[in-house]
Amino acid sequence: MSTSHTLKPCSWACPWKGTAMCAQCLLNSQSLADGRVSLGVLCGLKSLYQANDLPPCIVGHRLDWSGPRDNAIGLTAVMA
Repeated sequence: MSTSHTLKPCSWACPWKGTAMCAQCLLNSQSLADGRVSLGVLCGLKSLYQANDLPPCIVGHRLDWSGPRDNAIGLTAVMA
């Protein structure tokens, strides 16, 4: 567990948020600064979360703390 960095504000509703299993707590500061995880780290994370989905902040090999996107604008355009 990495503790040498400060946690970034995260807008995701996640069962791991605020726990030792939060992705921000598990990743090193270089991964957090780069905003991505390597394939090896991603495989390790998948094994840690084994029976569960990865946290929503891990999108492919990228990290995203901004939370879910508002699709209301897209839906309005489709319905018009």
